[in-house]
Amino acid sequence: MNKTRAISIFLKRSNLECVEMIRSKYDDLFHKIPPHITLVFPFRSDLTLEACIEHMHSCLQGYESFSIRLEGLKVADDGCLFLLVRDGKEQIEQLNRSLYSGPLRTYKSEEHTFIPHVTIGRFNHIEQAKAVQKKVAQLIPNLSLLVDRITLESIGVHGYSELEYVYQLN
Repeated sequence: MNKTRAISIFLKRSNLECVEMIRSKYDDLFHKIPPHITLVFPFRSDLTLEACIEHMHSCLQGYESFSIRLEGLKVADDGCLFLLVRDGKEQIEQLNRSLYSGPLRTYKSEEHTFIPHVTIGRFNHIEQAKAVQKKVAQLIPNLSLLVDRITLESIGVHGYSELEYVYQLN
C-alpha cells in the first residue's frame, strides 16, 4: 500500500510560543503538524513501516543529541517564510544527506538546495512573504533548542501528520 511519509525533527511547541503565534496566523499547516525541521521531504512509496524504521536505525546509529539555534528569516522562492537554523546547521545537513541514502535515495530532489529551517508562513506571492518577514522579524528572539529525537510521520487524511516512529538520539 502506498503511503506518504516524511522524516523530521519535531520541536516542542512549549519552547516556541512566539513562533507558534506567527505560524497560527501565516502557516496553513499549523493545525496539521507541529513546528518542525524536515529532513526527508514528503515521499509516496510502498516501503513498509518496518523498512523505514530499519533505514532510520542504520542511518542514525551513532548520532548524539545536539543543540540548535534558530535565528534569522528568509523568504524562499516558493513564497514560504523560513526561520533559519544557525548553530547546528551542519549536523542537520549531515542527517539530511544520511537519510537520503539507500531506499530513500530516489526521493531526493535535485532541483532544490536543502536549507535547514522551520517554516513559519506560506504565501501565494513572494511580496506578501517579504512584507510579513519585515513585520515579524523583531518579534522572534534567538531560540536555542535541543534536538534529541528524529520522527517518522505519515501524512494522513487532509494532510494531518500521524506519528509512526520516534528515533531517540544518544
